[in-house]
Amino acid sequence: MSSASSSAATTIYVSNLDDKVRKNELRRVVYLLFSEFGVVIDVAMSLASETHRGQAYVTMENREAALTAIRTLQSRDVYGRRLRAQQAKQTSFSVDVVGRARSRAAAARQPTRRPQGEKIAKKEVTRSAAGKSLSGR
Repeated sequence: MSSASSSAATTIYVSNLDDKVRKNELRRVVYLLFSEFGVVIDVAMSLASETHRGQAYVTMENREAALTAIRTLQSRDVYGRRLRAQQAKQTSFSVDVVGRARSRAAAARQPTRRPQGEKIAKKEVTRSAAGKSLSGR
């Protein structure tokens, strides 16, 4: 079943992660866990410091895959803590970037319109050609 809502990128809020595990390692583990269910666009954590406060935002390309991941990974043991996952209340920056990229791709598939100047030039050529053929009679 392919619909606009099922193919929309979705952000997942993940919490109760062990904050003693280094951010890069935890980002990699979270990415691997969620990528089992679909394409992971981004795993974002706090940029303020090396700590991540036990939270992450996972952006997945497909909403259906994201919801399946949430249901399946809920309470999964990760470094001795039970992972909590839910659909984020706000979309992440990654979702906005993907949306803009899809819009640009859709626009690129549309037939291109000629600049206004070309239309005028074409009309002038047609008029001058018509004038020459009329004067030749």
